[in-house]
Amino acid sequence: MKQVQLFAAVLMALAILIGCAGSDGSPSTTGTVLTGEPRIEAVVKIDRTNLKNPSQYTDEELMDPTRVNPNDLINPTLYGVQDSRNIQAGEKYWFQLVRYDENGQREILDGPVWTISDNRFSDIGTNSGLFLAGNNATQTTQFVFATYNGTRYETQYAVKPRQVRLLGIILEEGTNRPLPGVELFFFDNFGTLVGQVRSAYDGVFRASVPTNTVQFTPTIESIPNQYYQSFVHEGLRYSVGYPQCKAPLQPLEVGTEVIQEPIYITPRVEGQPTPPPTGCDID
Repeated sequence: MKQVQLFAAVLMALAILIGCAGSDGSPSTTGTVLTGEPRIEAVVKIDRTNLKNPSQYTDEELMDPTRVNPNDLINPTLYGVQDSRNIQAGEKYWFQLVRYDENGQREILDGPVWTISDNRFSDIGTNSGLFLAGNNATQTTQFVFATYNGTRYETQYAVKPRQVRLLGIILEEGTNRPLPGVELFFFDNFGTLVGQVRSAYDGVFRASVPTNTVQFTPTIESIPNQYYQSFVHEGLRYSVGYPQCKAPLQPLEVGTEVIQEPIYITPRVEGQPTPPPTGCDID
């Protein structure tokens, strides 16, 4: 696995967030902070062997991505909130029931009881939420359930084979604010959809895609109304919703790959039309 820095400075800018939460674990992006009902999130399990100073954090702190500095990790890519539809075989996560207050502060709720829809593909600790993916990829929709104060919450998960773990970040153009809840679709050279992922509360996404993935684009539905259906990557602008206007990816290999340049979503300016694309021709 490649040892790379994942936007360490940006990962620490967690205070200003966009979006709101639902009980199905998939954030929408209509508000200004991640607030609302409890939601389920999967967090990468940090092993002490990955710490530069193994005694630096308590066990509780290692379960909370807002309390761990990625600069303290030997491999900072093994960190953060994971879109649970993009889990790979053999990986370990903490599933957590969380809530965000009006200031965007993340709170882990104590005491949920955890179950999964089919334990042939994975195991989860009933009280801890510690999730171990099996070695077999899921073929049908699977769920993680959390029962808390008499209410059951759920989120979809999928176990994929070991392939490319693709990391990146989605920011607001002009302010560099992280944008959670933006969904990316990934395509091969035939235009076939081969993967999808949503950005987490800090704008970071952790996708699982095959090596033949060559292009990506945000989805129309996941971009909030206060933004154009337009994005910028590596200095070029693309229009969302046009099959011929996807952004290219670098060649990928099995293991961890990082999209080094952020993906910028453009805020609307009153009275001004959507900026024209420069990375493609939609005429």
